[in-house]
Amino acid sequence: MGKNQPTRNLGLDAMRLLCAFFVVCIHTSTPWDTEPITRLAVPCFFMLSGFYLYGGDVQGKIVKSLKKTAVIFLYSSLFFILYRFALQYFFHAPGPFFTPKWAAFMLFAGRTEMIAFHLWYLLAFIQTLIFAYFVNKFNLWKPTWIAVPFIIIATLVLGCYNHYLLDINLSFGETRNWITFGLVFVFIGTLMRKNIDKIDNSRLLSNNVFNAFMIAVFAATSIIELRLIRYDGYIFKDIFASTYPLAIFTFLFFKNIKSNSKWLAITARLAKEHSLNIYIMHLIFILGADATHDKIPEFCCFYTPVVTFTATFILSIIFNKIKSTLTAKQ
Repeated sequence: MGKNQPTRNLGLDAMRLLCAFFVVCIHTSTPWDTEPITRLAVPCFFMLSGFYLYGGDVQGKIVKSLKKTAVIFLYSSLFFILYRFALQYFFHAPGPFFTPKWAAFMLFAGRTEMIAFHLWYLLAFIQTLIFAYFVNKFNLWKPTWIAVPFIIIATLVLGCYNHYLLDINLSFGETRNWITFGLVFVFIGTLMRKNIDKIDNSRLLSNNVFNAFMIAVFAATSIIELRLIRYDGYIFKDIFASTYPLAIFTFLFFKNIKSNSKWLAITARLAKEHSLNIYIMHLIFILGADATHDKIPEFCCFYTPVVTFTATFILSIIFNKIKSTLTAKQ
């Protein structure tokens, strides 16, 4: 596996910034309904992690990523607990809550609404890394890759098409967890890394005209899926059948970008430095706006994706600057 050691890809690194913006779009109000398209963000994040995880010292990279993500999750959780207590105290906003039921949900199903709902991604990644550790230790890659399509089918049956096939009352939170998202997309990323030579030699998959066409096709079908589900009176917007190929072809499109452009290099560097911060920090403005919407003029609210993204990007720059200054003094 050492010969399959992945190197950084500027196109994929740049994709992280777009995905960070899409996450902000999901969590903010917009005049247009692009959520079926923006939902590709988290799958692409997971696939990117899997793509760089596979190859070389996999076990060492898993342990390193596990430690790093666990620390980030703990610090982020502590911050949002304190932040929500502050919003509760000053603006009577809902505070964090803890019950045995939600503790169980958090540990086993990845539900983090008790702290901050968007942190489920970090917890799901931690759980997926733990699973990947044993997959690599006992060389269970092939059985896991074989299981992925069956997990996808089960996710769709229990998720967006549940109303038509089973009619069981399940929320998206009960079908969005480390298995249905983290495991599936991380291992799709590892599978793409394993077959990178075949992908690069494919006349279609290495052609970005084809990839762009497929992105357009599955973006359209994802919107159609949402319209059909809504038309029947059942709204389930977390993931659709079209989301899987849409995310994969988006990933391939950015992977295939071959350019020495300084703008691509700058975008990739900014994405590497700020995309995770934006994912974690953007909820500061959203929760703040929810708590103070009746205390400030409407035009000051951070409900538009562009304003929220820009404000969070600036906050990330300040945070990284403070962090680097403190690190340099040690």
